[in-house]
Amino acid sequence: MSTLIHTTAICNQMIALIESNLKVSMGLKIYQFGGLEYLSTPANIANFCPAVFVKPITIDNTFKELAQSYRMIYTFRIVYVRKYNTTEAVVKLKVQDMTKFAELFLEKMDLDSLSLTNGAIEYSLVEKIEYEPPEDDFIYAVNAQLSAGALVYTISVLTEHNA
Repeated sequence: MSTLIHTTAICNQMIALIESNLKVSMGLKIYQFGGLEYLSTPANIANFCPAVFVKPITIDNTFKELAQSYRMIYTFRIVYVRKYNTTEAVVKLKVQDMTKFAELFLEKMDLDSLSLTNGAIEYSLVEKIEYEPPEDDFIYAVNAQLSAGALVYTISVLTEHNA
């Protein structure tokens, strides 16, 4: 059986890029595959912040050519959570923080030349940056000093089916 779906490899590479490029400068304590809704103890999330969660959202198969090539469009949601002091310019800091993530993925469009079995990255796109994502309400309910930002990132992979 050939490898046609590359979700795990892509997500792992995204996390590795976040770790190697932003861990120190942003003081990241957690950078993991999944969503913050899966934390076993959400009430203690402040102890793990700043944190980043990389979650696969969808895969769309937009193209099939002679039953041999598939264009798979992967969409990921990157959620960043950190503690802000009430005296800080929270919106300005969120813009600065989310810009770091967006610039990382714009600079590393091929995810640092990620090698995929039977596939190659065609393009990637930072689709959307959310300064007040839906996760912000969940985070605020847990701890009023926490706030979230999110980024929607899309990657197109052309996959060859080797029967």
